[in-house]
Amino acid sequence: MNAIKIFKDTEDGKYNTVKGYEVSTILEEFQSKFPVSTPLHPSIPIIEGSDISKIYILALGKNPRSEHLLHSYMHYLTTRNPPPPTNVITPYEAHCTSILGPHNPYILKTYTTYLLPNDPPLALSIMKSHIHEASSPSPVILQDLASHPSIPYPEKVSLCNLSIEKLTKTNAPNKDLIECYLTLSSVHLSSPLPSGLSLARSTLTSGSLLETSGSWCALSLKKLSRTSFASNELADLCSQMDGETHPTSVLFKTWARMESENGNYERAFKILEEARNVWEGDGSVLVEEGRVWERMGNGTEAKKRYRESLEVEGSTEAMIRMAKFARGRKKTVRWYEAALREDGEDGTVYNSYGSYLSRLGEFEKAREMFRMGAEKGKTGVESVYHGWGRMELRAGRWEEAKRLFKEGLNTKGKSCKSDFLSHSLGMVLLNEHEISEARKIFYEGLDRNGGVHAQGANSRLLLGAALCEVRLGKDGKARELFERSVEEDKRHAHAWQAWGVLEVKAGNYREARELFEVGIKNCKNHPALWQALARMEANLGNVREARKLYKVGFYNCRKSVSLIVDAAGLEMKEGNFKKGRKLLEKALGLDGKEGRVWCGLIRASMHEGSCDIVEGSVDNIGGFGCADAASIRLLEKGLAAVGEEGEILLRTKDKEGGGAIKAEYAEKIRAKLAAKEGGKDDSPAPTSAAASGDQDEFPDDRPSEAKFGGLRGRVELLKLAGEIYSRAGRWDRARASFERALELDPNCAPLYHSYAQLEAILFNLEGLNRLNKRAEEIFSKASPGKVSFKLGHQGYGTATPLPSQVQRVRQRFGEDVQFTDILLEGSASGTMELLEFPTDE
Repeated sequence: MNAIKIFKDTEDGKYNTVKGYEVSTILEEFQSKFPVSTPLHPSIPIIEGSDISKIYILALGKNPRSEHLLHSYMHYLTTRNPPPPTNVITPYEAHCTSILGPHNPYILKTYTTYLLPNDPPLALSIMKSHIHEASSPSPVILQDLASHPSIPYPEKVSLCNLSIEKLTKTNAPNKDLIECYLTLSSVHLSSPLPSGLSLARSTLTSGSLLETSGSWCALSLKKLSRTSFASNELADLCSQMDGETHPTSVLFKTWARMESENGNYERAFKILEEARNVWEGDGSVLVEEGRVWERMGNGTEAKKRYRESLEVEGSTEAMIRMAKFARGRKKTVRWYEAALREDGEDGTVYNSYGSYLSRLGEFEKAREMFRMGAEKGKTGVESVYHGWGRMELRAGRWEEAKRLFKEGLNTKGKSCKSDFLSHSLGMVLLNEHEISEARKIFYEGLDRNGGVHAQGANSRLLLGAALCEVRLGKDGKARELFERSVEEDKRHAHAWQAWGVLEVKAGNYREARELFEVGIKNCKNHPALWQALARMEANLGNVREARKLYKVGFYNCRKSVSLIVDAAGLEMKEGNFKKGRKLLEKALGLDGKEGRVWCGLIRASMHEGSCDIVEGSVDNIGGFGCADAASIRLLEKGLAAVGEEGEILLRTKDKEGGGAIKAEYAEKIRAKLAAKEGGKDDSPAPTSAAASGDQDEFPDDRPSEAKFGGLRGRVELLKLAGEIYSRAGRWDRARASFERALELDPNCAPLYHSYAQLEAILFNLEGLNRLNKRAEEIFSKASPGKVSFKLGHQGYGTATPLPSQVQRVRQRFGEDVQFTDILLEGSASGTMELLEFPTDE
């Protein structure tokens, strides 16, 4: 068998550079050392032209009754492409059965797997015969049943139940029983019956009661119920596990991940060390250890663990993580290509590779990579469609993104892993004001897993449904869904934020403050919660408290640019423009590609500028100050930083040149944009071991999407550009800025307002009519209903009791930590110098 393995590796080219490992050399040496001593049985097939078949024949001639050789040759024959016909395989199967007995599980499994696509009735008949006649039926025979659509559901259930019954009577190992329970639960999940989910749960519950090996059913039950283990539950389950009854270390890794997420890094390392001692050949334990190091911010140690895991076994996850650590295109692509060679059917590899290419700005190559993942992927295909759709959203191709999300749902519509596709599709529809359609998508996603009130309902889908109810004016229903969302995931920061914003807009400030503070207690590293609470306090006139919240928020969210931009806005609103500019310069140092930072700097410059209009003079638009030459230069610098300068130039006329931009200059701009769209070279997307790209490091001027900020910031900067160019009398540039912004985000209502003001100033009635029609097409989709967000004054600073929903979530999720302790911790830190604010005057 070792010789056969070496021979297979030789054919695969693994030893093609090692002297003495040529195919002919190995075959000649094997023939001389192992001459055939027994005539072959006539039913043993010989594949003409196959050297591997020849070596199997030599080995079987020497050991004709070897179970390993007989099964290995059967597996080789049935997995060839194409495999031999049935009239060749069936006699060989009969020969193996005559030697090994009628119920050898490995021969039967290989044979039925071969038969299922071609002759399902015969395969089912063989399975039935084995299960009825064998005293201890083998669970491996059942493994193909759950996934094959041509076998009726009642037949699958009957065979699984009979196997469980016979194995229980014969006191078979619990490991075999567990496999039968797991197969039966899969059968129920794939059934068309509404009761399939509950039947799967009851099956797994029965399996989890077994004294040994039951932890596998417990794990599957947790996944099915969409709930997580408590740390003590995992400790109890892991104490029952060993390498014989549990072939993998998944529970240990889950336990370690939970501890590391809670900051218990030493405990996580001890758990993983124990797992390494039990499963020495499991490289995934080392991968998990690398992830813990990553969470601690130690990339060097993380890379060491990933490399060690690859020395133990090939792992696409480790290769993907090494690709993310690699410096330079050439090294990164090598890792992705190695991952594709390791498993060309793993959709997560294609998703990660495609996302990497899109960050380089090589969108066509990225699309080709995603397309390959959708065609070739057999696992993780949902992630391919999701990554592809998100890329198209960032490119402003909303319709294409919706198509991809829908296609992904149709491909994996019954998989619980499709929840994030439902969420993304629903949010796109919600942003397009298609409220009823979005609501339908969210509720369909929830219904796939038992409905709104089912244990383990998806928190993101519950939040999406709540936002739809808010838009429809059903605030009471929205509050119920917000409560369910935070019940399912108390660390879902956006759910706390959205619920709090609902109460703010309803004037319920006391309730909103409670929700924001409880949310921060459970996820204090999420900037949006600090931002929302600080904004509310600032709007209520509590400027000192707002400043304190921004400070402590940045202490807990060190990489958040949005918090600094918001804090700068507060200072400028209070008249502290110098301090606001300093804060924005700090933000620019963190992320020079973020459009909102440039917007803040430009507004500060406009306030401090000389107000000498560059070309013409018009009234103020949008409530901002006048624009001077320095502000326009800063604006153009910002447009270049976010990658929109070339787009504006392509859409405008050169006034000094007396017409359109010169042809050769326009051609240069188009070439630059084409490079940004398709990559710097014209080579095809890398799909094999021959990785493309010759540079170890990216040039500084690479046309990369990673070079540009988020879509929201770019749209905001383009809107501001349109307003400033309008004031300066640069009408073509103003119109080009608005058009580009609407291309990126056609659902931004303030854009239509600012654009309409421009056309009104120019008395362009035709342009106004076109713009009104575009706005009508977009916003007429919004479902009618009362406006739920009405400002009021009740609740703030009063002693009235909190609504029962807010009381419940505060008691469940907010009593163990005092919010004042979080504020004190941040305020006492020396890092607060990063955000210095002036004292209140």
